[in-house]
This record gives sequence, structure tokens and C-alpha cells, in this order.
Amino acid sequence: MDTCKTISNECMEITFGEEGVLAAIHLKDSLAEFQLSAPIYEVNKHVLASAGWRFFSLSDAEILANDAREYTCQFENIETKNRLILSTTIRIFPGSPFFRFRYTLSADEPVTLTKADGGDNITYTGIHFSDMTALTELQLSQFDPLTHCFTPCFQQKTTAETSEGISFPGPVAFMQTTDHSALLAYEHGAEYPDSYLHFTAKQSQNTLALTL
Repeated sequence: MDTCKTISNECMEITFGEEGVLAAIHLKDSLAEFQLSAPIYEVNKHVLASAGWRFFSLSDAEILANDAREYTCQFENIETKNRLILSTTIRIFPGSPFFRFRYTLSADEPVTLTKADGGDNITYTGIHFSDMTALTELQLSQFDPLTHCFTPCFQQKTTAETSEGISFPGPVAFMQTTDHSALLAYEHGAEYPDSYLHFTAKQSQNTLALTL
């Protein structure tokens, strides 16, 4: 079983294998570090916490036509009796601080993603952001009847909103401090405000917890 493994480009290093973490991101031109939490699923009416995923392999890079490098890292869930594997495909690009990732969930035996409370019980990832100065939602599917087209719309969230706890569809969230910023987004397919996914933000003292 592998220990921590790292992939990198000119802008960042992404490390897999830290306990309870999907990926740890370090920006090379600053001291900024971020951690993405592993997903949470409800399987066979049992909620699998993000801390239950254990990293065990990282593939060699596949070079794509646009010079991107694609890797697949695998995690095994230690909370289930039958072997449940989370395969995370990550794509990084030369000279870019952005990366894309997607999940594939598989098992040795048939399992079911259940909805004990009547709705999807899935958290795809999360990030904790300290000393945050601004949280902004970018909406991409607001229809403007005057121009008869979809236009982007920025909405900055207030401290009062984040302290109370808010949800919003996005599909893009910007987090900023005085020194750096981060962007978390998902591929969407619904007109605002109808959405099958949403962000949840909650600020406690000096730290913002943002989950998707």
C-alpha cells in the first residue's frame, strides 16, 4: 500500500494520502495551502464519513492532446464490509493553478446509494478557509429577458450570512483573503435557481467551512 504521493506543475503541488483528506494543495509561489475533504456518501443506509477513505494507489500520468496530464488515484473505504473503491481522476495543466477532478465509485458486490431522509445524502468535497475577507458566488445561468440570453452574475455574501450559515447554487464560489484566493466549482446543467447541487457555507470565528 502506497504512502503519500504528489503530482505537480509549475504552479502547485497536489498530495494524496493525508488522513481524512482527498487532496492537499500547496501553491509554489506562496505559503498558501488548502485541503479538500474526501466525499461523504450514504451507502446501504449507512453514512460513510470522509475520514473513512484510505489512499492506496496513484497511476502514472496520461498525456492528453492539450498537454494536460491526467492521473487516477484510488481510495478504499475502511468502514464497509464489502470493498468500496473511490477512483478520483485528476487533470492538471501546464502553468495553471487550476485542476479538474471527477469521482467513480465502485464495489466488489452490489451496493445502493440510499436516501434515508428522502433526499440525496452526498457531500462531494469541502474546504476550510482561514482569515477569509470575501466569499462570492458566480451564477452562470441567470436569464436576462432584456438581452434574451444567459449572463453571469456575481453575488458577494455578507459576514452575517456566512455566520448564520447559507446555501447557494453557484456553480462557482470564490474565497479570498488579503494574501490569496481559491475557486471551487462544479459542472452544472440547470437554470438558476433550480439546481441539483449547492454549496453550503458556515463561518465560525476565523474559519469558513465551504462544502459542495
